[in-house]
Amino acid sequence: MIIDVHQHWEPEFVLGDFIPFISQFIKDMYVSMRCPEVSLEAIDKEYRYLTDDPYGEKMIELMDKSGVDKSVLFVWDRPAFTDITIMETNKRIGEIARRFPGRFIPFASINPSREKCVDMLKQCIDEYGLVGMKWHPDVPPFYPADLKNYPLLQVMDDHKMTLVVHTGALPIPSKSLYSHPLLLDELLVDFPNINIIAAHCGWRWWPELAGIMEWKPRIYGCLTEWQLMAVADYDKFCRTLRQMIDSMGIDRIMWGTDNPSFTALVPVKRWIEIIQGAAMGANFAAMAASIRSRITNVPISRTTPERRRIDISGHQIDVTPALRDYVNDKLARVTRHYDHHAEARVLLSVDKLEQRAPACALHVGQMRAHEPCQHVEPVGGSSRDGGLGEEPVEGDPGVVLLGVGEVEVERVVGVFDPLTLGGEQLDQIQVSAGARWGGGG
Repeated sequence: MIIDVHQHWEPEFVLGDFIPFISQFIKDMYVSMRCPEVSLEAIDKEYRYLTDDPYGEKMIELMDKSGVDKSVLFVWDRPAFTDITIMETNKRIGEIARRFPGRFIPFASINPSREKCVDMLKQCIDEYGLVGMKWHPDVPPFYPADLKNYPLLQVMDDHKMTLVVHTGALPIPSKSLYSHPLLLDELLVDFPNINIIAAHCGWRWWPELAGIMEWKPRIYGCLTEWQLMAVADYDKFCRTLRQMIDSMGIDRIMWGTDNPSFTALVPVKRWIEIIQGAAMGANFAAMAASIRSRITNVPISRTTPERRRIDISGHQIDVTPALRDYVNDKLARVTRHYDHHAEARVLLSVDKLEQRAPACALHVGQMRAHEPCQHVEPVGGSSRDGGLGEEPVEGDPGVVLLGVGEVEVERVVGVFDPLTLGGEQLDQIQVSAGARWGGGG
């Protein structure tokens, strides 16, 4: 089951002024993150289409098309709402959830600065059937653990509710200090029955959130907004996700979309595919570390090449499209000339894979690849038949695996550079392969 823990809904009466603002806001985020180019017009059009949804049909259509089973649904309470209109909106959240049973988990959104916030929440629970709360403490700003909020928090605690709180810095007009995840720590101490989801995992402040998680069990993070990093710098996303998993635990990180904010850049189905594929990328660094640890204590002879190898064929992972693209488009450079039907020695730098393509991996065992690959001359030469349009870079380890016609991977061995590494870390993975070229060698 795929659950989106962060789905927004907006009533039609706020959209006129809100959509131009939020479209520019999202555009600024894309530019700051160096995401692929998306025009302001495309963002505006997508947002208008998805928010023109008074009864929730478009949300259900998108969920079904994308493979999302259930979504946590809420509005964002802000100055555009009065006490009356925010309650009307919360009521409609409950109505949408009842209209599509089992598809939505309806949350209230009530800014604690509202004078009647306690009574408003009780009404949301008793009459509208809402089961959680969404706060956005940076706009308009308030401290989550302000004592003025404690009566409202006590109602949440009495009903064992889940509180989703925006965490992490955002562009103007966000006052980001109020959304620092450390400000949630007091709530975990004083309200033992509230579960907290730190939306966006605190973004750049995720290590601070991890520090709280180390000692407090009822706080979680969600990956909404992280699709921006995933498309801007996939390698960095995978490395960061690996660190987050190691620090927080896989059971403390949830998935979400922040719909409809980012669908013009990353459709929901694509975001799911990224996360599913990133499981390998996030685990690659751990695999490489495991390989290194197995080799570190092996006696190394600088004069006996065979003793500079150790079999690591126990690691079995799948070939991914990322590997195919990475090899064929970026590092399809060979360090030697392959003759027709000759045995190939294919070198993959662990450091390069870890830093530049962490989703790249090999299926150790029998594997066949049939993608075509243009032939590239050795390092120091020039590309032939057009190559990939890139000249080899001196000192860049040659990489070619998929796309050499047919390749059977026989084994993977760790290889040391005896002159520079002294056997203390793994420099390269060497694949022994029988390569057959489809064209001249």
